[in-house]
Amino acid sequence: MKKLKKLFVFAFTLFFVSCQSLPPDEQSSVKAIDLLDNKSTFYLSIPKKVDEDLVTRIIKSNVEQLTDSDIKSLAERVNHLYIGISRSNYKNVLQASIESDIPVKYVPRLLSSKNGWSKTTFNPVNSKNQYEIYSQNKLDVSFPSGNVLVLGRDVPGMLSVYDVIRNSSEEEGQDGYFSSLNKEIYDWINGSKEEIRFYTVQPSTYLHVLLGNNLNLQLLSVWGKFRDNPRSKDSYLLDLTFNFKNEAYKKASRTILLIAFGLSNGDATSENPTQLEISDIELSKKQLYKILGL
Repeated sequence: MKKLKKLFVFAFTLFFVSCQSLPPDEQSSVKAIDLLDNKSTFYLSIPKKVDEDLVTRIIKSNVEQLTDSDIKSLAERVNHLYIGISRSNYKNVLQASIESDIPVKYVPRLLSSKNGWSKTTFNPVNSKNQYEIYSQNKLDVSFPSGNVLVLGRDVPGMLSVYDVIRNSSEEEGQDGYFSSLNKEIYDWINGSKEEIRFYTVQPSTYLHVLLGNNLNLQLLSVWGKFRDNPRSKDSYLLDLTFNFKNEAYKKASRTILLIAFGLSNGDATSENPTQLEISDIELSKKQLYKILGL
């Protein structure tokens, strides 16, 4: 997950450059979540207010020379992170769209050729608008507006979506829905206000990271949320929904999952014939940080 660290190092360093408010013409009504594509296998939504320590940890683990006050100022520049992760050649490939407060006028100064960045101009098809893409060590970054930052995989694709939404009326979407994400995935991670939410269509890969062992459970998808644990500041309470290929697989897997998470028989519910819900799993924050490579 070294690439994830590099992405966030860059983003948070930029946030630190200035604390000035953005003028209206540098802001946009385009939602950051709409820019993620449907090619990732794991989606994550992190509101800053849910776990500011998570944001601080990302900064502190990568930019060691900053003081505690500097780190605090940096963290204040982030509002909400939307992340898509896919696997390629046994490596994690990331795509991120971030709601933030970025002083766009400082971008050319910071991402200069002197600092190792190259700049290209991107024109979406059938558009007169131009967007600048900054690149370094196979990392692409762009700032389509003062409150949206995109980086990682297929930045041109995200910019093309941004351009379409920017020049469209709400009626041209489906009730304002422009995303290419499956509506179920979109609605789930977009509903993340008071907790960290995730959705994966490749459950076995990420359950292995979470549990430390491989479970072949014939799952189609898994989604869940990390929320505050009133009993401990060092852990979350995790709620999970497992979506199986059929009811038989669900019945066969129920006991296995309860044992894997160390839960009693009464901690799982199953109103849907192919879905199993497990709630109130106490999970150390370090286990989430492990998923993020921190």
